Amino acid sequence: MERLRLALKGAGEIVYESLVVSEEIIWADNAGAEFARNGLSPFRSRRDFLSLITPKGAAALASAIDTSIRQNEPFCVVYQVRLPQGGTCWIEDRGSCVCDDTGRLIRVVGVLRFVTEQKDRETRLSYLATYDDLTGLVNRGRLRTELSRTLERCWSDGESGGFLVIGIDNLALFNESLGYEVADDLIVEVGKRLQDVISAQDTVGRLSGNKFGVILRDCTNDYVLKVLQKLRADVQESAIYTKAGPVSVTISTGYVLLPGTARTALEAMARGEESLSHAKGLGRDKVYCYESNEESEVSRRAKMKVADQIMTAINSDKVLLHYQPIVDAVTEEASHFECLVRIANHEGDLVPAYQFVPVAEEFGLIRALDKKVLELAVKRLESMPGLRLTLNASGMTTTDIAWVRKAVELLEGRRSLAERLTVEITETVALTDMAELKNFVAILREMGCQVAIDDFGAGYTSYRNLQTLDVDMVKIDGVFVRDLALSQDNQFYVRALAELAHYFGLKCVAECVETAEEASLLRELGVDFLQGYYYSKPIEAPEWHRSELDKSA
Repeated sequence: MERLRLALKGAGEIVYESLVVSEEIIWADNAGAEFARNGLSPFRSRRDFLSLITPKGAAALASAIDTSIRQNEPFCVVYQVRLPQGGTCWIEDRGSCVCDDTGRLIRVVGVLRFVTEQKDRETRLSYLATYDDLTGLVNRGRLRTELSRTLERCWSDGESGGFLVIGIDNLALFNESLGYEVADDLIVEVGKRLQDVISAQDTVGRLSGNKFGVILRDCTNDYVLKVLQKLRADVQESAIYTKAGPVSVTISTGYVLLPGTARTALEAMARGEESLSHAKGLGRDKVYCYESNEESEVSRRAKMKVADQIMTAINSDKVLLHYQPIVDAVTEEASHFECLVRIANHEGDLVPAYQFVPVAEEFGLIRALDKKVLELAVKRLESMPGLRLTLNASGMTTTDIAWVRKAVELLEGRRSLAERLTVEITETVALTDMAELKNFVAILREMGCQVAIDDFGAGYTSYRNLQTLDVDMVKIDGVFVRDLALSQDNQFYVRALAELAHYFGLKCVAECVETAEEASLLRELGVDFLQGYYYSKPIEAPEWHRSELDKSA
């Protein structure tokens, strides 16, 4: 009984006995501390308790107890309780009803647990499943759903319309020079101005970072062009007032006319983003319309074939992980292993990441792929308690609620496992998605994971942004490591990056180490960990894995 009492106390659960006739509630010893932690005092009577439960919660509790009595089974119900200082908290109530010989309830014995944080997280995840946290606009997933419905109407009812992909020009430079908070102000205000222009039947959402998607329904091609010009004019018409003062911005736009140039939402979004890239290639404040031609069609068909291979691999367990060691720079012993994704094609041959990851990103499949990698990595960690792994999260994944849900499902409450997983995010994502990235990092760190910035030094990370992100590690971009012995500039730059990381209390990894000379130089320059072909290529079965296979044979 003492072990049970300590276990319940450790879990934050409060045993109680509620007497119906006297209305007295008898609480376990830990009740006072748990109630105080949540802004309450233990209730002395059932009447006091019921008076603070919200009407909806009281009805749910009464229904649960009634069902428990009729079916002679335990009950479990979650309800809200009003706090004396204002606001509410959530309680999970599990118990059993004790009745006399006539079937009249005489007491309830149960366990209470405060679940406010859990309910808040569920509510937030539910909101983020549809809406963008920063702008309040619909997110990429919801935009894709709406675009699918629009295309269905176009093909079935003969409607026409357009899909616009809009990007704020040079947002990364605003982020670097003025700070991410100003960049966030720009994103929010541009989103508002876009929403003010479109009609009630149309939809604007945030695709990612500085990109917005606009769906124009049941309209002519001329109308699409008129709206496009109006959007550009309204964004540029007046300065945007930010915390740093007034800022003027321009937008570039790529667009697709519907339905003729796209059969699916994924296709329309990919072609819209491709068109935006063309527009940005022309300079600032430019527009580009997707046009089909033989060369682009050949390229599209090749990409569609790869996309089909990706989906087949995900759905038939043909996604594989190869592992590359990350070694301690001093001892040269493996500290972590990075998970590098591979897929098996229809012939069973392994396809390297560089051949399919860009297609996965272009067609919006990278989220599903990253989720599969997460599942495989956690499964590997479960099988090997001493192993530490790192995995990459793409820019799209850092805003993907499905990936976050999966991470919470797999890791919440398993801190000893989560502490052996590091999630790497690219520096370019940190420049354009700072607000959402902070939330992504916070959720991971709350569960116990570590977070690293990949390709460090390739972008414009400032002291302020590096400090804001609250990460654990940075990985120096391999471009500064290759031929390090021949470049004094690169040696100076690597030392500066390592010192910057150490200033913030972060560990530093150098990638693409290919020679003993490079390893020695990096060690002298202050790098903490080394990774590259000098130590090992990514392989499916490192020594620890082969040992595991031998044991199971």
